[in-house]
Amino acid sequence: MAFLESSILLNALFKLALVMLVFSAATLLHRLSKHIAGLILRFGSRHSDEDQAETKPDRHPALGDWLPDELITIEPLRLERQTTLKELLSSLISVTAFTTAAILSLALFTDADTLVWTVGFFTAGLSFAAGPVVGDLLSGASIIFQDKLVVGEKIRINSQFVQIEGIVERINLKSTQLRARTGEMYIVNNGELRYICNFSRGPYSATSLRIKIAATDLLPALALLNRLAPEAPRLFTELNEPWLVFSESGTMDHTTELTLALKTDFGRAAQLRPKLMVFLQHHFAMEKITFAK
Repeated sequence: MAFLESSILLNALFKLALVMLVFSAATLLHRLSKHIAGLILRFGSRHSDEDQAETKPDRHPALGDWLPDELITIEPLRLERQTTLKELLSSLISVTAFTTAAILSLALFTDADTLVWTVGFFTAGLSFAAGPVVGDLLSGASIIFQDKLVVGEKIRINSQFVQIEGIVERINLKSTQLRARTGEMYIVNNGELRYICNFSRGPYSATSLRIKIAATDLLPALALLNRLAPEAPRLFTELNEPWLVFSESGTMDHTTELTLALKTDFGRAAQLRPKLMVFLQHHFAMEKITFAK
């Protein structure tokens, strides 16, 4: 009898040790999930990290030597999609690890039939009791395949009859974090990401540049701007098409203001404006056209 009791006790201790070992392995996978996700993405990528490294573009011959190197910005390496996939894969690895650990632990104390029934009842109960949570997890997984948004994009969503707008900072299986323009952080469950306005997926971003000149220089300024417009998109990759020159106010005095309507790739207007300002200042000086105060 004593031998039987000790055998049962040793068996129970052995199973508890296995449970601890299984959950320790799941915890380790959880902590290493981001590194594992990074390895998976690198393994699946067709190009090496050296091929994806940022390279400085060659200076266009038409730019001449007047445009400073500081204004010829390096094309940023777009890693937003990889960052998003890394976050989602990391969450998926963690959830899979702990789910597998729980099933293996149950298998130590029950037979196969009981385990199947237990998992079935647990799944059914979870679908009713934790439906929103499961919906959030499924929505997070669908982001991988539907490509709705990635980290770094500007979006607007309708969440509980309230519009939320911001830059996507982080995505996991459960929720998405948005940083508003005023600085606050919004944490939105993925199940609420049904109606998304993605500003970063538009064909262009509209912006403008204003030029104030003396009224007496209006004719030569218009001629110069119209002559430079077709050449500008070849000189500046951020510019999608030739600019359009117009006057917003439509009034004339001793000075007048012209506006250049520009179409750029999303998020690149800020780096385009100073280069255009230097470009126009150089050509206006060559034509002896002065800017008005």
